[in-house]
Amino acid sequence: MSHSTVLDKIKREFGSRERLIERVFTNCPSFRALCGDYLACSRALAGSRKSASPEACLREAEYAELLQELAEEIETRVCAVESVQGLCRRLPPGAGQGLGG
Repeated sequence: MSHSTVLDKIKREFGSRERLIERVFTNCPSFRALCGDYLACSRALAGSRKSASPEACLREAEYAELLQELAEEIETRVCAVESVQGLCRRLPPGAGQGLGG
């Protein structure tokens, strides 16, 4: 997935901070990797929900938990940048869970 595609999807998912997300994404390789991991996990979760295999339920729970952890890490990193600017606000509950869900 291209960087611009990842960025577009992350900005839609965490839309209240589009400009800040774009700035952090552009300037921080580890944040770009985190966003890529988030989207990969989201796709895996969606795939596990469609699977009829006996392991699918377990995988679904694991992917859902991982997706939540990745969303929280994205929020934490963006909030850290905001806090430097005195603008930190937490995402509403459930934000960062729309992809693959």
